[in-house]
Amino acid sequence: GEGSLLERVREFLRGDLGEIVTDLRVLLVTCPKVFGYGFNPVSFYLCFDPQDELKAVIAEVNNTFGERHLYLLETESASREGQAWVFSTPKVFHVSPFFSREGEYRFRLSYSENRFDVSIDLWQHGKRVIHTKVSADSTPLDTAGLRNSLLRYPLVRLLTYPRILKEAAVLFYLKKAQLWYRPTPCDSHTHTVRKLSFREKFGQRVLHSMLTRMKVGKLRIRFHDGTWETYGGQVPGTECQIVVRDPAFYRSTVFGGDVGFGEAYTRGEWDSPDVTRVIECLIENREGMGDYRIPFASLVHSCNRLYHFFRRNSLRKSRRNISDHYDLGNNLFAKFLDPSMTYSCAFYEDESTSLEQAQDAKLGMILSRAEIRDGDRVLEIGSGWGSFVLAAARSRNCQLATTT
Repeated sequence: GEGSLLERVREFLRGDLGEIVTDLRVLLVTCPKVFGYGFNPVSFYLCFDPQDELKAVIAEVNNTFGERHLYLLETESASREGQAWVFSTPKVFHVSPFFSREGEYRFRLSYSENRFDVSIDLWQHGKRVIHTKVSADSTPLDTAGLRNSLLRYPLVRLLTYPRILKEAAVLFYLKKAQLWYRPTPCDSHTHTVRKLSFREKFGQRVLHSMLTRMKVGKLRIRFHDGTWETYGGQVPGTECQIVVRDPAFYRSTVFGGDVGFGEAYTRGEWDSPDVTRVIECLIENREGMGDYRIPFASLVHSCNRLYHFFRRNSLRKSRRNISDHYDLGNNLFAKFLDPSMTYSCAFYEDESTSLEQAQDAKLGMILSRAEIRDGDRVLEIGSGWGSFVLAAARSRNCQLATTT
């Protein structure tokens, strides 16, 4: 974000607590960079109100995948154990490849003028699977203090990341721990802090250029780094919102076109409170925005044609092509089709007609308009799940053959 660190903390609290906090004192517990290098697994922002009472704690967690998440820990929902605050929050951020993104964190934090203590436990399925604790005495942050810290611990900051890799190797190769691959970020407080790849940066620029041509409706996008941008607004129309969860979205959309845009959604690279309104807004602007893959649209189209040419049906390739298309399982299609599993357009007489009734009406219209009568011999090409031949067999005394 923009502004000083204190201003960004205030903005974060205002967005989550709905309060405007001006007289806020923030104590940052972190490790400084050494020679421009540093990796902090977690930093803590202790937020005090004008009465110097602890109001909230922000735990800033980093993983080794170039992502950062902010956990807001409010004292109103916390408990006390002596002088310590105890916070609980669901785990929504992937940190270690040896633990899934589920469970609950429990923070136990105590602070005084001379000492800081914090412990973090991860609980999964009612069992504590991780326990960590850090304690430190307060020392003045002056020239002498900085010099002494650098002389006493010259390599501590440089060893943090190598130590993480060492422990990961022990868990994976020696202890054979289960590996959990990094899922796509799922929370609005997760940001990508790594540098974007060339294709991601290029895709983001192309996408921005395309969206600046929007005129109808309004599209608000929250980018991977937490910044917001609004497009359109000149002409009344559909208003919608997109949240970019993973910068791979830019590459998927620009290089993959509308199919890549849809597949990026299924992978969780972007999300929206109302996906239907996003599609409506894009349809309203399709003429004005044009082909967003320009200036390399023709190249992409040519590559797609070449790819499909090498997938053309033959005795050997037909089996694979059919498998790719059909072997998805009935459970998927049953979620959005009627019981007959008819996947072509239905005929609705009015808004009260159900999908099953509309499909029955469509099949009846086909039988009627094809003038299929008793004694006819009928060949159907494209069987699907057989809804047409079943409907014909129930209503006509005719011979039926079907192929797919």
